[in-house]
Amino acid sequence: AVRLAMAGRTAPPDALEARGGLIGAMSPKGNYDLEKPVAPLKDDWRLASVGVSLKMYPFFNSSQRTLDSTFSLIGEHDLKPEQVESVVVVIGAAQAASLGIGGPPKKVYFAQGDMTLAVAVALLNRATERPHVQPTYYTRPEVQALMKRVTIEVSADAPSDGDITYLGGSGKVKVKTVDGRLLETPHRAFNRGHWTDRVTTEEFWRKFDGCTSRFMTPSASRRLFDKLQNLEQVKSVAELNAAA
Repeated sequence: AVRLAMAGRTAPPDALEARGGLIGAMSPKGNYDLEKPVAPLKDDWRLASVGVSLKMYPFFNSSQRTLDSTFSLIGEHDLKPEQVESVVVVIGAAQAASLGIGGPPKKVYFAQGDMTLAVAVALLNRATERPHVQPTYYTRPEVQALMKRVTIEVSADAPSDGDITYLGGSGKVKVKTVDGRLLETPHRAFNRGHWTDRVTTEEFWRKFDGCTSRFMTPSASRRLFDKLQNLEQVKSVAELNAAA
């Protein structure tokens, strides 16, 4: 932001407090006061009480719970792409508004924000990895064909998430198979990796390895991961650099 300002880039003076601005995004219910001075910060950090939430998949937060449910159906029913006639992803009205669904057509395409692509990737690969959001992958005919079988349903019954609309899709997924079965998951309160539904160390490692594999060898990545998992034992940042 500083570099943009130094380069002469300007922005609206009310970017924080304007309707649709940052404060509105942080508190959709409007639980803020623009007049009172900021209260003294408490000694207790919120992070220490709620922990860290991990985004497990290389898609926007809007698809995290949807992917959790999709993988659940894949695992429970050994679901394969050729068995799927259609998929319906259920999201709430607040999430639809934030994603621009049902409004003016999108002018910019973000593969990471496409819930239909997220479901298609999960069905085709039983995993979601960074290469799957690259044009070389998602433009493949089999991917595009499967995406056409996935639709998004906006439901008033879907949880609105209250002040945390960033969680996106409610996680409810309905699959119709070619042999006539109807498979359905319930709404999910939180995504896998949320601090209330923590992942195992091995799951954490797979995520970490996927993020770092472009920059370091697997052995170096594992050394760094192990150091970070035991950060209280690290005496200096130089140890992290040496591990990597």
